[in-house]
Amino acid sequence: MIGRCSASCIVLSLALAGCAPDGPGTASPGQNILPTADNGLQVRQWRVPDDPDTIASALVRHVRGGFLETELSRRLRRNGLRFVRVPADDLEALLADLGGATFSVDTWHGQACDWRAVADWPIEATGRALAVDGRVRRFEGGRVQLMIRSWTIQMEDGPNVRLQLQGRYARSQPTRLDQVIGRRAAEGRRFPSITLDLLLEAGDAYVLTGEPPGRDWELDGTGAGVGQEEGETGEAGRAEDQSSTEPADIGPEALAPLTVGELLFRRDQMPATRQLLVFVPRIPDRLFPPEEEARSPDAGAGVMP
Repeated sequence: MIGRCSASCIVLSLALAGCAPDGPGTASPGQNILPTADNGLQVRQWRVPDDPDTIASALVRHVRGGFLETELSRRLRRNGLRFVRVPADDLEALLADLGGATFSVDTWHGQACDWRAVADWPIEATGRALAVDGRVRRFEGGRVQLMIRSWTIQMEDGPNVRLQLQGRYARSQPTRLDQVIGRRAAEGRRFPSITLDLLLEAGDAYVLTGEPPGRDWELDGTGAGVGQEEGETGEAGRAEDQSSTEPADIGPEALAPLTVGELLFRRDQMPATRQLLVFVPRIPDRLFPPEEEARSPDAGAGVMP
């Protein structure tokens, strides 16, 4: 069940039915939806200097309450992703607190019932190890992508923008082993832990970025499930506990594989940068004209009771 601004993994087939167009000559209430830039989803893409302290403090300064279920927020964090809600009116101040953008693009998605990529990064043909759900997996070729689709829906108390987000690995070319043995290239795969179904409200904006799982954000209880909670050890704490029980010198130091979120949102070239995706729902006060306004003022005039 989808709650207001709560997220969970759900079956997406109902969404497809809701996006199906009406047949020729078929009248439906959906034809009255306002086809303007005030109705749909705007996505702002910012690239800012990758200063972890500046980014965390800027987001914490503007965050407006937690909106994700705790378990889902933990899963996103485990995969190197952080998702927070801020007032839409704070976006320019937030960008200034981030140090300004070295790259900024605004994209209007409107009513987007088809999946489309908002973040995309290729995997080297030689392969790359990635941490997915805390486990290291190897990928060869293809691309890691963050896909979205969205549309406006009417709820009991007014319209909302429904946003569905999905992480996936898309295989575009066969591996060398596939070529040698004549095997068909394996299909891509979806990352179930990076699957969201949200109802976005007018007046809010939703910021998604990458962050190492072990890094804490001090949210003072305003962003439940985003920062490390009291009593939760977290990945960094578990690593420290394990290292204290193992021999000190057991081999050379090695960098941990990147998570999906770090791969998609962080760039280590000089100067290092971080990408942020800002989802801004544009929602009219109402989707359908009131029934009394839809009728002609003279409707029924001269008709005997």
